[in-house]
Amino acid sequence: MHHSIQKLDDGLTLIELSGRLDVAGSAAVELPVSSACGGARNVIVDMSGVEFLASIGIRLLLSGAKLVKRRGGLLVLVAPHEQVAQTIEMSGLAGVLPMADDMAQAHEMIDGAAA
Repeated sequence: MHHSIQKLDDGLTLIELSGRLDVAGSAAVELPVSSACGGARNVIVDMSGVEFLASIGIRLLLSGAKLVKRRGGLLVLVAPHEQVAQTIEMSGLAGVLPMADDMAQAHEMIDGAAA
């Protein structure tokens, strides 16, 4: 699992993930993702490189979303592969882990939540 974390000019934090969010992948990114979410108001997670999402990966994303929500913000997943999106939808967590097709839509979702 590879990751990068950037603070964007507009006050957002962008987390880019690629690989498998399984037991090993989640363990590899848990600390940096949790730290980034704990210090951010709004987070966009680019999921376009995530090819598999296990329940432990969902737990990691939920934990991040809860940290951001406590600060009055929103965590949005961007461009998940169809299988990853289906996993989130079938788990009943699409309302807690909102998904956007692209960065523009993610920005709109965050702006709409702030209004």
